[in-house]
Amino acid sequence: MLCEAVGRGVVVKGLIWRSHWDRLAFSAEQNRHLGEDINAAGGECIRDMRVRPGGSHHQKFVVVRHVRHPERDVAFAGGIDLCHSRRDTSEHHGDPQRQPMSEVYGSRP
Repeated sequence: MLCEAVGRGVVVKGLIWRSHWDRLAFSAEQNRHLGEDINAAGGECIRDMRVRPGGSHHQKFVVVRHVRHPERDVAFAGGIDLCHSRRDTSEHHGDPQRQPMSEVYGSRP
């Protein structure tokens, strides 16, 4: 979606958490590839390497700006989380794209 937005003339810049190793069920490789894909499309993303091993990063914001149509700019701050297993709606049915978790949490934790 972000790469397609770049193709439509949207300025896309990202500061992406470097995350922890994939072998620990985190998303280091996915985060790196996301930034690489956005950069290849013409956006600008860098990885935030300041998180210590075992730490986490809870800052979340997205700003999408349209160069020729600033009235279409949009920003999201705070409670969003773009990771699988963290999406929810007001109905609270959980995210259908879940991560492996204990069955005690149900099919859509």
